[in-house]
Amino acid sequence: MPELATPGLRSVTYTLPQLASRLAEHPAPMRISAPEPSGYAARIRHCVCDGIEFTEIVAAPHETAREWAEVDPDAAPRLVLALVLAGSGYVRQRSRTAQLMVGDLAVFESQTPYRTGFHEDSRALVVSFPMDSLEFTRDDITSIAAVTVSGRSGVGALVVPFLSQLATNLELLGVGPRAAMSVRHLVGTLLGAHLLQRAHGRSRSDLMFRQVCSWIERHLDDPALTPDGIATEFYLSKRRLYAMFQKRGVSVAGWIRQLRLSKCAQDLRDPTQAHLAVAEISRRYGFADPAHFSRSFKLRYGESPARYRDLSRSRG
Repeated sequence: MPELATPGLRSVTYTLPQLASRLAEHPAPMRISAPEPSGYAARIRHCVCDGIEFTEIVAAPHETAREWAEVDPDAAPRLVLALVLAGSGYVRQRSRTAQLMVGDLAVFESQTPYRTGFHEDSRALVVSFPMDSLEFTRDDITSIAAVTVSGRSGVGALVVPFLSQLATNLELLGVGPRAAMSVRHLVGTLLGAHLLQRAHGRSRSDLMFRQVCSWIERHLDDPALTPDGIATEFYLSKRRLYAMFQKRGVSVAGWIRQLRLSKCAQDLRDPTQAHLAVAEISRRYGFADPAHFSRSFKLRYGESPARYRDLSRSRG
């Protein structure tokens, strides 16, 4: 029976048949095997905080596999991080295999077949994020999937100790979403650094630009979204941030304004959003002043927001 340590934190011990049945019923089902099935045991602690799943696994040697037959093409992709805390193991996806020792981690994505394995008694932390909660595309994740990331150097030396302590103290996630936000931020920083390390020349600049734009899009609701805040978030000088956008023929503030207006126009055209007042839609994307929004919208689209919505309805 599950043992409730704190609200939302479950601790359960499984035999191999019990765990195989549980994994088969998981939203992202997979298969498990063990070299000594009769003696296999796994203790699993699991909790979910702000959409992020945290799982600590202490287990005998085993392997898991997720094949195309288990992949639901309509499911939302998730990024999965596996950190080895004791023992050794591997993560395999596509044509790569990450060999993992204590303090190493690897990432992979849920919608492509993968295998994981531990050849000795082990302890690991597995963290699963909605893909759209991070500033990376699936192509970005594919490029670093099943690549060993060391916790002994670089940004990994900062992130791995934090995750290791978190695995021991999962109950801390019960204090609210701030802990999950810290994890998302640290892991995003780690993966961003690893992607930049593997990129070269123009691709490195393009990667940073995509990450910045993705972050901006996720924070459009913040009226205080400014170039200063963006530069701080990405550890960039304002001069470098401005240059990044100027190369593409737009200012940072202009990009934010265009994106906000585009999102508002999209919702005004959407019949499922017809019950929302124009002011409510504009606030959703960071326009605190309705009059300023109306002027900006008319300048961009040639009609007031209300008229634009009416014309969209009449066109069907």
